[in-house]
Amino acid sequence: MKPQVKVALILLAAACLAVLAALLAHKMGPPGGTGTAAPPSVSTVTTLQLKNEPLPPPPRNMTTLAPAGVGTGSGKLIISVKLPKGYKVNEEAPTKVMLRLDGKVLRLDNAASSKQFDKPTFPLAVPIEVAAGEATATADLWVYYCREGQESACFFKEMRLQLLVRAEAGRSEHELNIVLEVKR
Repeated sequence: MKPQVKVALILLAAACLAVLAALLAHKMGPPGGTGTAAPPSVSTVTTLQLKNEPLPPPPRNMTTLAPAGVGTGSGKLIISVKLPKGYKVNEEAPTKVMLRLDGKVLRLDNAASSKQFDKPTFPLAVPIEVAAGEATATADLWVYYCREGQESACFFKEMRLQLLVRAEAGRSEHELNIVLEVKR
């Protein structure tokens, strides 16, 4: 048996023992207790495991886009993917976009500064709030694309796109654009 397989089996066994020990401890209650508490439901355990799932690593490729100007107030950040003719984003694949804004000048409409979009439809229009100042919008994209009609043979593109933004009161522009251009 390969060493990597042995390590994986040992880690799996250790994880199973840890879950079993936690369930027994919960069932028995505190030391000396009677153990009247019911064990957590399977959905609770599953939820806890999903919350601890790591995010994908940041893309290795990075591009800084030309600076953009925008007016203050409500606006939109539009993320697009431009593919070669005859190609499309594979809707069944795990395409993801992780958007991060500085949180002071640029923020999402719910006052958050980051959000992950799983299997987004492009162009992806994200409502934002803009205050005066300079900021950077960062979009990490993991895009699976294929030839139209040949979804079983896909390509993969990962890229970090950074957009430098200058926001000023009185400007008429209220949209920012981040475009991932894929050349085949």
